Amino acid sequence: MTEPVPPRHTRAPLLTRKMLAIFFCLALGLLFAIAAMVFNESRRETQSRKLVTHTLLVLRQAVELETVALGMEASQRGYLISGREYLLASRDANHAEAVRRNEALAGLVNDNQAQLQRVRQSRIDLDRRYAVMQANTAYAANAGLDAARERFQADGAGSIEPMRKILAAVRLEENRLLTMRLQAHDRQLAQFQWLLAGCSILALVVLMLCGIALFRQLAYSEKIATQLEESTEQLKFAYEVSKIGNWELNLQTGKTKRSLLHDQIFGYDAPMEEWGYEIFTACVHPDDLEQVDIAFKKASEQGKELFFECRIFWPDKSQHWISVSGRIFEASDGDRSRMLGTIADITARKEAEHAISKLNQELIARSVALQSSNQELEGFSYSVSHDLRAPLRHIDGYARMLLEDTAGQLTPESQRYLQTIIGSARRMGALVDDLLTFSRLGRKPISKQQVRMQDLVKSVMHEIESNQSGSTAKIELSALPDAAVDPILIRQVWVNLLANAIKYSAPRGEKAHIVVSGKKNANHIHYWIKDNGVGFDMRYADKLFGVFQRMHPQDQFEGTGVGLAIVHRIISRHGGKISATAEKDKGACFSFELPISEVASEQISER
Repeated sequence: MTEPVPPRHTRAPLLTRKMLAIFFCLALGLLFAIAAMVFNESRRETQSRKLVTHTLLVLRQAVELETVALGMEASQRGYLISGREYLLASRDANHAEAVRRNEALAGLVNDNQAQLQRVRQSRIDLDRRYAVMQANTAYAANAGLDAARERFQADGAGSIEPMRKILAAVRLEENRLLTMRLQAHDRQLAQFQWLLAGCSILALVVLMLCGIALFRQLAYSEKIATQLEESTEQLKFAYEVSKIGNWELNLQTGKTKRSLLHDQIFGYDAPMEEWGYEIFTACVHPDDLEQVDIAFKKASEQGKELFFECRIFWPDKSQHWISVSGRIFEASDGDRSRMLGTIADITARKEAEHAISKLNQELIARSVALQSSNQELEGFSYSVSHDLRAPLRHIDGYARMLLEDTAGQLTPESQRYLQTIIGSARRMGALVDDLLTFSRLGRKPISKQQVRMQDLVKSVMHEIESNQSGSTAKIELSALPDAAVDPILIRQVWVNLLANAIKYSAPRGEKAHIVVSGKKNANHIHYWIKDNGVGFDMRYADKLFGVFQRMHPQDQFEGTGVGLAIVHRIISRHGGKISATAEKDKGACFSFELPISEVASEQISER
């Protein structure tokens, strides 16, 4: 089979009657849209009139309610002035009418909760005023009109004024709503007018464009045909450059069309005369044949995507890897008898994957060996440190006993020698203890829990101040954020860092000043310990957290050189990091950060 013949260059079809009908239908649709907008605007106009009428009814009902209430008030006052009994009947009738109008007003505003609440409150004030009137009438019957006149209240909580204020608020709100609705109606009307004019113009433009489109469609179709031909050539070039072959299989006849590169991927320099699924499976490695057959049946029978990778044999019996993908093509008439796909030679990729897999296995083996060596080294360090403690205790103990027993017999020089031996043995003992602590950190599991860092640092400060009673350093403690950490290990971090800050700021005397602060951001919690002590030279900062590394002579500041190494190891095991900045004779700042943990308590063991 040779390369497929490219399609002949043909002119694009002329604009059909169907397409013209679409344009005219679009114009008619715009006209119908205009009619619909007119109808909709008339409905909105009717709705606006209803809303305005409703607002006017509410206003009238509110005014009439207030008028009837004032009539009730006038009848009561007329009775108190003249003593005529028929005015009481008028007052009661006005009250009944006011109640009826209040209920009618509530029915009108039941769609507005704020207004409904005001109307209900006006009813309460109306009934309260009526009750006051009745009480005053009863009082007049017993004590006389003069006494009742003195008790009459024209203003205040029990008068008619609260109700009038509420009704005034109701009218004010309805006037606001009326103004708002009228303004909205004016805006909608203006928008409708502009939209109507725009749609009318657009409909005319569409009708005019239909004629223009008849001529432009011809040129456009020719351009599309040219672009399609160019796209076909570009796709063919892309296949050749990426070394991807393409194929087309007729599922009914079994005939196959394919590119030259397809046959070259199977080891043939020239196109094969015949090709089919049976010829293809004859090239597949026997171990891969079953999965290839399953993938092809799922794609051809169930319409699923075809994809598989398998090994094939070339005519020279050499083995290669290929990647095949495809799917059923559905034509415009619903025909699904063709399957289109691509094929690529992935032998180089498979060889690279095999090499990477082999390299990963070697790296894993080296990692295991390194882990084992680290564990053996830690065990050796622990054993050596542990075994050194007994001889050092003997040296210290026997030297002290010798100094005590022969104090009067030895010369001052010999006594100084013994003192030096005792001091060196004690420093060596402290060094061994620190080394044991450092070694244990590699084996001790971390148990995280939520810790109130402020309280922890306060207890550490109290402990250090108790042990170093001669310290005059001023420690300023700011608010510290809490963290999920191992409380025992983090306590050791604060002990070492604060003790160092106090020790190296001691030469400042009463001016020694230490600041402890912290801050929390989205991913980490930061803490700082800053002092104004002797500082150190930043050129040697890379040695700061190493074991037995010191920045100052032993005779100036005591220490074993392990404390900061312990701090570094604890922070590292928590997933954090520590750093330091300093300037000689101007102080130092140690800062460390811890990751924000979502788990309050977990067990973490170092690899």
